Amino acid sequence: MDAELATGYQSEPYTFSYSSKDAILYNLAVGSSTLDQDSLRFLYERHPCFAPLPTFGVLPGLAWLDTLVTGGVPGISVDLARVLHGEQYMKVKKPLPAEGKLTNVFKIQDILDKGRGMVLLVGVESKNEDGEVVLQNQVSLFIVGAGGWGGPRSSIHTIDIIKSPSRVPDASLEYQTSVDQAALYRMTGDLNPLHISPEAASLLGFQTPILHGLCSLGISVRQVMATFAGNDPARVCEMKVRMSKPVLPGQKLRTDMWLEDEEKVLFRTTVVETGEVCLDGGWVRIVKITC
Repeated sequence: MDAELATGYQSEPYTFSYSSKDAILYNLAVGSSTLDQDSLRFLYERHPCFAPLPTFGVLPGLAWLDTLVTGGVPGISVDLARVLHGEQYMKVKKPLPAEGKLTNVFKIQDILDKGRGMVLLVGVESKNEDGEVVLQNQVSLFIVGAGGWGGPRSSIHTIDIIKSPSRVPDASLEYQTSVDQAALYRMTGDLNPLHISPEAASLLGFQTPILHGLCSLGISVRQVMATFAGNDPARVCEMKVRMSKPVLPGQKLRTDMWLEDEEKVLFRTTVVETGEVCLDGGWVRIVKITC
């Protein structure tokens, strides 16, 4: 590995096109249901306010992972079987329409040596067909067993999580995941075999396939949006979270929420059956606009 060569690498532009059908599939995969109040705005393409959920915005950036694991980034080679999603940040500069085409560029912002593993900080910028920047993502990937070369342990590019308050949450919601939750979420584009193949899961020490961290994020942010943003995706403009523990499909999630101020909600998500925190230090920034 040549960390110096890889750091700062910027990809050629690549496109991500989606339809209202893709948006509905994603919305279903993170728990939208016809039983929900005002559910049709996420499940019926002819609803006047139909839109993808805000966390749909993590999907356009995923294509860079294929480039990474196929040797497309100079100076670095990554085995997908050793990849864990550590943290996710997203800023929505303009709400996504029901369907569209985005042009994306990813950049290796930094490579950190964490001893037992390596952390890649990858930034992804997405523009709409008018050339406007609509999304900015930052993905923190932990590569198991790739550390120990004496590289830096911290970065100026790191976007911080925020520790949850010790006080009682202002709101809490639960969601019962399905045993097929990961199988469904894979269809949104995240095809890592860790989430479907027992053999792939065993390589990382898991007894069974685990749920995508981004699926848990989508579920939790949907609950934050419903509770503090009037169920309006256009009001969710920024978020950050750490994936701290795995979730097994079929387990129940509880999202605890704290309203820090008028524009920021802190959240923490726990696996009810085990009491372990699976999403930690999460925060969502909301704005006062409506559909």
